[in-house]
Amino acid sequence: MRKIFVFFCLLFWGNATVILAQLSGQDAFINAMNLAGQSNIVRTWDSRYQGVKGHPFVKNVWENAQIISIDGKTYQDVPLKYDVYSNLAIIKNSKGDSIITEVTNIREFTLKTSKMTFVKEPLLDNPDNIKNYGRLYEQLYKGSKVTLLKNHRKVLLQADYQGGYSANRRYDELIEEYDYFLKKGNSIEKIKLNEKNLLKVLSDKEKELKEFLKKEKLNLKTEVGVMKLLQFYETL
Repeated sequence: MRKIFVFFCLLFWGNATVILAQLSGQDAFINAMNLAGQSNIVRTWDSRYQGVKGHPFVKNVWENAQIISIDGKTYQDVPLKYDVYSNLAIIKNSKGDSIITEVTNIREFTLKTSKMTFVKEPLLDNPDNIKNYGRLYEQLYKGSKVTLLKNHRKVLLQADYQGGYSANRRYDELIEEYDYFLKKGNSIEKIKLNEKNLLKVLSDKEKELKEFLKKEKLNLKTEVGVMKLLQFYETL
């Protein structure tokens, strides 16, 4: 994972472009001999690869953030980017240098321009949940009864242009995917944004919620629709 992260650092933070791969060992020796005219071996380079599309961040812009550390200290107006691919925070110091830091010591942060708040969730932070261990989740809604969390993920879709049955995709791409979790009391469940799944989790008030949905005609495939349903649930 660390090697992959360093690779993306070079691509995204250094604005570097990969043109040719450096060769070493036997390959370098053979190519050097070819250049010297001591061999009639012909080696070809596949130049179709076009690099990487996308970025590893929630938002690929610097935003001032309020950061609350694990020990409760608050830091204001810290320029920050959240790398969700590697689960790292990138901050700027007073000199404008980018500093890569683990999110271990961060309890939560809020991006002040986009109004996005990310929090740790103890119910998801356990050794059995390796995939999401130590992550920060966007807090879409927080009430006295329920909390809606969004897990921002980046997945690397690798280039596929070699062979007769390839997709002719000449670049790697970081694509966005999301998971949603609904916290209710001392339990938390991964949910899908649809009526059937939400009513199952909120089954204690299913009758009232069905009547509300019929009246309001909410689209529960959208975050806005789900949050309106949760706001009504809080009143019951």
